[in-house]
Amino acid sequence: MKITFLIMMKHRPASIKIIVFILAAILQSAAYSQLTDDSIRIKIKPGFFAGFEAGGSQNLIITEGIGSVTGMKSVQGNSYSGTIETGYFFSGGFGLSTGIGIYTSNNTLNLEDYSNKFSTTDTENDSYERRINGSAITENLNLSFLKIPLLLNLRIPGRSIFSVYLAAGINLSVPLTKEYRSSGLFSFTGYYPEFNVLLKDLPEYGFVSNAAVSSSGEPKFKSYFLEGVATAGFQFLIAGKIQLSAGASYSRSLTDIADYREQINFQLASDANNINSMLGGSNSSIAESMGLRLSLRYFFKGYRIKSEQPQEQ
Repeated sequence: MKITFLIMMKHRPASIKIIVFILAAILQSAAYSQLTDDSIRIKIKPGFFAGFEAGGSQNLIITEGIGSVTGMKSVQGNSYSGTIETGYFFSGGFGLSTGIGIYTSNNTLNLEDYSNKFSTTDTENDSYERRINGSAITENLNLSFLKIPLLLNLRIPGRSIFSVYLAAGINLSVPLTKEYRSSGLFSFTGYYPEFNVLLKDLPEYGFVSNAAVSSSGEPKFKSYFLEGVATAGFQFLIAGKIQLSAGASYSRSLTDIADYREQINFQLASDANNINSMLGGSNSSIAESMGLRLSLRYFFKGYRIKSEQPQEQ
């Protein structure tokens, strides 16, 4: 677990590093208190619990650009989530949980250079080859999802005030917000093979050079998809029925999240009025996330804590 935190801290912003240090200090103090007090015993009653979980993470949409967008690169973005959860513990260390939550994220796709061409006709029905060159193209994605988790929970040891926990399972993710905003510099020229002439810098005919193009739209996402998720961390009993948890989580979609059919001749931009989403030119689009989680749980049957005085020698 210590190694996991160090890896996360290396790739996380300063604010999250501060949170990690604070949590580490609190948990270390709690662990020390537990280890130095052998007189505390806990009896756990199987039963239901309810709680709230919140967290922040860094996420990435892993893409595989084809054809004219082969050089597409995905940049890590920030994401935040909140989940109302409920579940049942069958014994001191084993239980199931589910709930409903909202997940928001911001992602960026970059493409340094773009070059493409296709055959078409002009307003006078003359055939020509339209050539497009672009540079410094950026796509910002604003996304949100409704998530329904189903997790297997394991607590070790099951009868301690302070314990390590593991949780693993799946998330059912349903897209709610799907928006993209794109911008870049584009040049459009037209080659007429019949006349062996290349037309450019004629804006009235749609041939422009180094034009700053920007547009927005809605990328195509599947109506739902599944994610594998795993969480590990520490739990601390702060009252007879209230438990605080802090840990690290990792999730990854089990299938593509975008809903584009494979396009052999994908056109990122055919004119100076619109830029299509780069996700349309990717063979795959996998969502991946790693971050920190805090949760507070209320156990309806609770714990019974009994203090026993150590026996005299």
